[in-house]
Amino acid sequence: MSGKRFAILIGINDYHRAPLRFSVNDVSLIRSKLISNCSFEPDDIFSISSTVDKPIENVQELLEKVFNNLRDVVQPNDSILFYFSGHGKVIDEFLLEFHDIDVSLSSVQTKIDALNNKNQFFIIDACHAGGAEVKGEEIEAINQFYRDKIAQRTGGLQILCSCSKNQISLARPELQNGVYTHYLAKAIDNAALYDIDYRSLSLNQIHEYAVKQLEISKEEQIPFLITRMAGYFPFAHLTVNTKFSKQLQITEIFEENDIYAFMQNQALQLPEEFGRDFAQLFAELSMNLFTHNHSKKISISFQETTIEIQDHSPASFNPFTATPTEMGMGIKVYQVFLEKYEGKVMTYYQSGNPNIIRFVFAPSVFSDLPLSPCHIYISGMLLGSTTPINKYDLPTSCEELIIDVSKSITPLSLYPKLIQNLLSRTESSKPLIIIKMHHDDMLRRKVSSMIHQQHQSRILLL
Repeated sequence: MSGKRFAILIGINDYHRAPLRFSVNDVSLIRSKLISNCSFEPDDIFSISSTVDKPIENVQELLEKVFNNLRDVVQPNDSILFYFSGHGKVIDEFLLEFHDIDVSLSSVQTKIDALNNKNQFFIIDACHAGGAEVKGEEIEAINQFYRDKIAQRTGGLQILCSCSKNQISLARPELQNGVYTHYLAKAIDNAALYDIDYRSLSLNQIHEYAVKQLEISKEEQIPFLITRMAGYFPFAHLTVNTKFSKQLQITEIFEENDIYAFMQNQALQLPEEFGRDFAQLFAELSMNLFTHNHSKKISISFQETTIEIQDHSPASFNPFTATPTEMGMGIKVYQVFLEKYEGKVMTYYQSGNPNIIRFVFAPSVFSDLPLSPCHIYISGMLLGSTTPINKYDLPTSCEELIIDVSKSITPLSLYPKLIQNLLSRTESSKPLIIIKMHHDDMLRRKVSSMIHQQHQSRILLL
């Protein structure tokens, strides 16, 4: 069972020496993302924001009160995030500047560790944040903490630093935020980055996105991540605007016209051609399932760019892998549909009761724009000489080009060709190229190592 999530957010603008302009904005931005996408409840977020208009002179005292409150509510399965935006410095170790008092990050870690909770996250957007780097005698303590967590099959520790020990952490007036914090929030907002099956992002992935954006913009700060995590932790979740959700349920006695009428519902705002195409697909699938006694009830729901069909049957029937028969048209309709929207749709099947058939479309499919988005899906094929990446048109106006190969069969040997192809064909526009891979940790590590060795700043692996 997953636990609750707590956050401590500190932003200080009104320093007597070198006041800052956007640290409190950073806290507001991070707080909004924690609530909207990261499963934090507003009452479980403790914000300390000090401004000229509303100064908080004794930040440390207020922080102590927060820790006292947490001691009464934090459970072993809970997670805690500590975020700081303000001045930092290094004197033997990294210090957070709370006005006239300096507090070591290690002392904050000690207090959080005393809560004995599952996962601990630290995000430091401050100058010289790299002074938080784990070294010396601290390594053994951190490693012991990590070993204990693994032994208990629980979580671990992550520290995200906005810059290295000898660098400053930048803020931009046009952003009204710290640059690193801005890109962390931008990653959380970017629905195209999320895993298609689990609809989640890890903090590692959010951080890596920020790192690449800083590299491309040539900002003189190099963020880094210290991680001692046991397993995958879904930090952010892709939320659905349920205001646009619609559902239709049919049984064995249904009229095709009902399906077509539903697909033309103005609230769905579907392009006419797409509505006809998917109505035909859904009608054929329904007749197939009912005719062969696979199901007694089928429902279809729309949530933004995702369409989900639920087949309420104890029998499993995967239309994406089924072979068409001479008499049946249902699977052939599926195949024609997938060929027509190739590169614009990802498919997913999960057996159970109900069985789940899910389609996730590129946003442009639901608009009147031509099918040339900055998000290309490549599924169920080998990226080799028989199906080269050249068959896909690459837009020239994208700041970010997302190539999703998580559902394709792509061996390690083909990734250098894929990457080189993408880089050469986008040389003029120079977008950030985001390659979304399958959850194969070994393959991902090898491809990531290859990209790192080649110093490919325009390639981000997710």
